[in-house]
Amino acid sequence: MSKRPTNYSRPKTLAEALRLLAQPDTVPLGGGTKLLAGDVTGAVVDLQELGLNQIDLADGELRVGATTTLADLAAALPAGGPADLLRKAIHQAGPNTYRHAATVGGTIASRLADSELLAALLVLNASLRMPEDAVWLADYLAIEERPSTLITAVVIPWENGQGRSERTARTPADTPIVSITCWQPENASVRLAATGLGKRPFRLTNAESILAEGGPVEAAAQAAQAASAHPGDFRGDADYRAKMAAVLTKRVCA
Repeated sequence: MSKRPTNYSRPKTLAEALRLLAQPDTVPLGGGTKLLAGDVTGAVVDLQELGLNQIDLADGELRVGATTTLADLAAALPAGGPADLLRKAIHQAGPNTYRHAATVGGTIASRLADSELLAALLVLNASLRMPEDAVWLADYLAIEERPSTLITAVVIPWENGQGRSERTARTPADTPIVSITCWQPENASVRLAATGLGKRPFRLTNAESILAEGGPVEAAAQAAQAASAHPGDFRGDADYRAKMAAVLTKRVCA
């Protein structure tokens, strides 16, 4: 039998929420897609009254509040820029019912290994806002243990460019075994990110460097293959994942 939380709070200010979250065995509740799927053994702090669901475009940056649902973000994306890349990644995050519940902050905090939305945010050089600090998403995902701090917003540079993503999966509706996401900004070098090659999505920096220096796509694909550190599982062994990294890299860079 699943366990219920020992206490439930719905604070109206960020300061109050942070005070409650500082208590032992207390976790934040956004959309609930992750938290409510398992046993909750401590206290829960509901974030829905904090006003962290705003979406604003100013000074070339899109600021998205952490409790914005994926569906609301997809509907509110400004025209142009990386809108198409983000909208596709949001659609691939899960079915319609999931997208109407899952929040942007919760998706980032979950740090799912196969999240194509995280890969898209990585190639867009997204950064995170927290009460005490700001950090690049790439640095947040690189930390071994998930930070306990609360994400309040994600900031996405709204620049012109071309984006593309490719994946391999057991079925079209399934989460990817491996995926590669590419973003080519205007007047800047290509950025690449992968899922299914490690514990979490990450940038393919060696492959990016090869392309930035004018190297061939084949060399970048080999660098992507070499970057795979996944030990393999029932969905795809280590060799398959590494080889697909090269294949998909060539596809997105074609």
